[in-house]
Amino acid sequence: MADDWLNAIIGDYSKEVLDEYYSDDTPENPKPKLGIAGRIRETFPDTDEKKYKIYFRDDVTQGLEEPCFFIMRLLSATREVVYPRFSLNTSFDVHYFPTPNTKTRFTETATVEMMLQDILEFIIVIDPETMQTFQIHGTGIRAEMHDDVLHCFVNYNTHFIKPVPKEPAMEEVELTQKVK
Repeated sequence: MADDWLNAIIGDYSKEVLDEYYSDDTPENPKPKLGIAGRIRETFPDTDEKKYKIYFRDDVTQGLEEPCFFIMRLLSATREVVYPRFSLNTSFDVHYFPTPNTKTRFTETATVEMMLQDILEFIIVIDPETMQTFQIHGTGIRAEMHDDVLHCFVNYNTHFIKPVPKEPAMEEVELTQKVK
């Protein structure tokens, strides 16, 4: 069922990519990439004139079909708040490669920049095991242009409770008491 949801949001991917994507799924790793991809897919639907491909893997260096988006996780840091509560801070760079060789390339990029800054403020993430969804807030949203590619940076901060391992109870206890 989780694979059906993923395919509906970001298109058809091979079973190997899906398995790799879900392989590190844990309650403290809610997959913000899927939420980002979902918001992009809602805002930039495929039409007859334009088809927006979304790439995740950082080994894609050549052969991108423009216009497209490339979602890359930059940094992930966990810190203890009060045991067993933790904070997970994850930073993303959403690249936008505009339609090549057009006169409206810069206007297109400026429009996409404004839309990305708006849609990345709140994303919906899903736990593929329970299919439970929740909304997370993006902070520190900013955009830059480098070599005709738009880079939109965003941070997602989530909190979670780590399961406390249960220690086995003692089987026998021997007490010795003395009165003074």
